[in-house]
Amino acid sequence: MASNMSIKFGAEGEAEFKEKLKEIRQEYKLMRSELRNVTSQFDDNDKSVTALTTKNEALTKQIKAQTERIDTLKAALKNATESFGEADSRTKDWQIELNKAETELNKMNRQLENNKRDMNAAENETEQETKAVKDLGTTADKTGPKLSNLGKVISSAMKAGAVAAAALGTAVIAAGNKMWNFANETAEAGDEIEKNSQKVGLSFESYQKWDHAMQIAGTSMADCTNGLKTLTNTYDDAINGSDTAAYKFERLGISLDDLKGKSREEIFSATIEALQKVEDETTKAALAND
Repeated sequence: MASNMSIKFGAEGEAEFKEKLKEIRQEYKLMRSELRNVTSQFDDNDKSVTALTTKNEALTKQIKAQTERIDTLKAALKNATESFGEADSRTKDWQIELNKAETELNKMNRQLENNKRDMNAAENETEQETKAVKDLGTTADKTGPKLSNLGKVISSAMKAGAVAAAALGTAVIAAGNKMWNFANETAEAGDEIEKNSQKVGLSFESYQKWDHAMQIAGTSMADCTNGLKTLTNTYDDAINGSDTAAYKFERLGISLDDLKGKSREEIFSATIEALQKVEDETTKAALAND
């Protein structure tokens, strides 16, 4: 803007700069009101890519307008310095206004940098989530047929009061964890999960993950309720001196010392991990029933 002005020295130049800056301030106010209107649709703490992109564009426009204003102020300061000298009050007034404008520009630039950083983080998170969904789909395609067969083994074991997931492999658990992160449960379902998790002695979150993994395999945690109770009773018997109960865990390579002080959830997980290591399906089902 300042470069297009025919600079006039002295008082005449002062008047010309003031008039030009008045126009710039009016345009700047109008632009800021328009930008506020655009960004008002987003919350100040909204970190979505769309919100951050809109704010980035708004800040960029503000910075451009402020830069043009500073250019004009610099030209006005130069004119006053050459016309009246550095010590003149008119020159000092221009210097003060320029300092304020540059301070405001610095704040805008910091806001823009912070916004760009948040925008890059949001874009990276979106890319990671997209990749996770694709990876999950690939995992499901590869493990689906296997899980169907494993589900048959698990279901038969659960009906006999066996421990859950006799044939669940590490891939099933990993897939269950990932897929559960994308599920939305209703309040009614949440209440049901809360009740069932308390019955079997698992945490709310752990119950959800195991239940989802087992549904992939063709069964559910609801089918495992009796089995988990039996597991708890077997552990209690072993701790209270039952050699028969202790032997059932020892066949899986689990000693009582390994289980002492553990919660029912930890005992359940330890049993599942031990069962995963049994390669023979017939032996695995028998151990699960025990």
